[in-house]
Amino acid sequence: MLYNYFIVALRSIFRSKLVALINIGGLAFAMTCCLLIYTYISDELRYDRYHENADRIYRVTRNFLSNDGSVNLHLGHLAPPFGPLLKNDFPDIEEVVRILNTNLTFTIEEGAERKVSFQEPRAYAAESSLFRIFTVPILSGDPETALTQPFTAMLSDKAAMQYFGTTDVAGKELHVDGGLVLSITGVYQSFPAQSHWHPEILVAFSTLENENIYGKERLETNWGNNSFATYILVNDNFDPVRTEAAFPAFIDKHMGPSEGPQAPAPSSWTNLFLQRLIDIHLRSHLDTEMEANGNINNVYMMGAIALFIILIASFNFVNLSTARASKRMKEVGLRKVVGAYKHQLVVQFLSESILTALLALVLAVVLTSVSLGWLSDFTGKNLK
Repeated sequence: MLYNYFIVALRSIFRSKLVALINIGGLAFAMTCCLLIYTYISDELRYDRYHENADRIYRVTRNFLSNDGSVNLHLGHLAPPFGPLLKNDFPDIEEVVRILNTNLTFTIEEGAERKVSFQEPRAYAAESSLFRIFTVPILSGDPETALTQPFTAMLSDKAAMQYFGTTDVAGKELHVDGGLVLSITGVYQSFPAQSHWHPEILVAFSTLENENIYGKERLETNWGNNSFATYILVNDNFDPVRTEAAFPAFIDKHMGPSEGPQAPAPSSWTNLFLQRLIDIHLRSHLDTEMEANGNINNVYMMGAIALFIILIASFNFVNLSTARASKRMKEVGLRKVVGAYKHQLVVQFLSESILTALLALVLAVVLTSVSLGWLSDFTGKNLK
């Protein structure tokens, strides 16, 4: 019976080629648009979710208030003393990592014949706790010790191939302007495209303690240099609302009045906030970011467009099917005469609609695969 329905449906489609072409073409175009939009939305929603502990990772942000109480500046970075103090004062925080974009110029020297200088904008100084917070596959080296000693660094596999032509770079050296030499201790897998930052070189954070670079004292006392991205890993008992409520007292305790005992408390002009890692890409538009982010409004807009397109295509399909129904009255009458039941007629017409939709879906999948390259170029993403 099902085979008969299929054959009859196929004959009906070929008997009205123009109508079938319009139906299949319209549905295929709508499905293609929806599949492309779905691919884009799916990519946007996957950002930073690949981390094993993504739901327990937060970024700490800082704002500054004007005299009238309005927000003058909201940064995605903090001053360096905050990191260790947060872990010390809040027991629900398991790990803290501070990250600083260095923007250094590096030189590779391999014998007298090879000397290459390059500037890597994605070079960061980072604490070794980074590997306990983020999920970063290590290709070589020990993640527990690779970034503990000063003047050591790790490269992404992409950077290692680009600058050395191999990922076997452990023990090699990177020279930095000023006479500093960094020893490479390992290689990690490049961060995926769905990450809000993409470090290519990670320098041991302890390197900054050198007086000629930043200085240990400044790392502990400089509250004004808000250049350090600070992330925390929390336990299951962590309450972000309760923690944010405790931040003003935390700030006043450690920063103290800036101009004597009568000066206003620091919490009256600055404060800290928590931001979920998985919200950074689509819901964060602060005055400083690691990289350019997306926008959740674009996701909503594209979703609404997809829904609008598929509804229009569905209405067109229904209208064309209804218009054809009057021309098939004789066919319906003849089928009833020869003994067809109502439910059999319903199944017959539904099978034609389903077959039309399946043919449109196959065509849409082909068109989508062909159009992915264009969509990648248009959005600046590597969509698959």
